Amino acid sequence: MQILFGFLLSVVFTPRYPQLGETDKIIYILTVVLGASATGTVMGPVSFLRIVVGRRIKPETVRWAARITFAGLVLLLATMTSALLLVLRVASHDSHVAYLVAVILAWCPAVLVRAAAVGPAPLHRGLSVPAMSPERPIKAAAPVPISR
Repeated sequence: MQILFGFLLSVVFTPRYPQLGETDKIIYILTVVLGASATGTVMGPVSFLRIVVGRRIKPETVRWAARITFAGLVLLLATMTSALLLVLRVASHDSHVAYLVAVILAWCPAVLVRAAAVGPAPLHRGLSVPAMSPERPIKAAAPVPISR
């Protein structure tokens, strides 16, 4: 994400930028603003957790961090969509670009919803960790005797 944002910042200094049409310049500015917002929002939960650690507000902290992360992912999707729209408009000058971008925009959340419905993948080599629940508490391992 930071690489995308860095690339977007450099575009304005290329010789081709003044040749862009007014619509493409607006899409570019929107993409840069979305990229900056996404970068800050995705990095925000880490800083937030560092600031409030030790204040005994873990449940609230986790809820807010999850909300901020979700907002960052939505902004990242908007940034990628906007960047794709700009690149395809400049590269192809085709009227069907908006439809292609709309299909990709609809596809990304559909994949995430499907992945959430399926659940997490098993760990390496078919190993899995049983879910923790009140019915299945974690049992402590038996102490190992030390032989001298």
